[in-house]
Amino acid sequence: MLVKPLTFMNQSGKYLRSLLSNNSCDLDKSILVHDELTLPIGQMKISTGKSAGGHNGVKSIFDTLGNSLCRLRLGIGQKENPDMALSDYVLTTFKQSEGQLLESRSKHFLNALKSILDDGVEQAMNIYNQPIKQ
Repeated sequence: MLVKPLTFMNQSGKYLRSLLSNNSCDLDKSILVHDELTLPIGQMKISTGKSAGGHNGVKSIFDTLGNSLCRLRLGIGQKENPDMALSDYVLTTFKQSEGQLLESRSKHFLNALKSILDDGVEQAMNIYNQPIKQ
């Protein structure tokens, strides 16, 4: 089951426990995919057991479900303008070149997700947590 929240990001965890429970989805077989400011655009990292790192949507989910979820973090890079509000930055449309980069990496992202499901988190991390030269 693929779920995209319709609530505000900082309320992402609000209905997730009941959604997973009502659909017989095991927490240990769930994967949280989210944007990550600390990774350059187009990079990704698979992780488990880490902190929310200031991401309010992830914090909401961790507050509800704990932090043991497998995460696939997709880099969106840091904001270039320090005066820009963080919320404005993460809601801004990607530049054309950024969108093209993400599109060119989409198969890699999907292969990583498939590897987590098929091969397990540890093996997927060993394979896919390598930086990609851009």
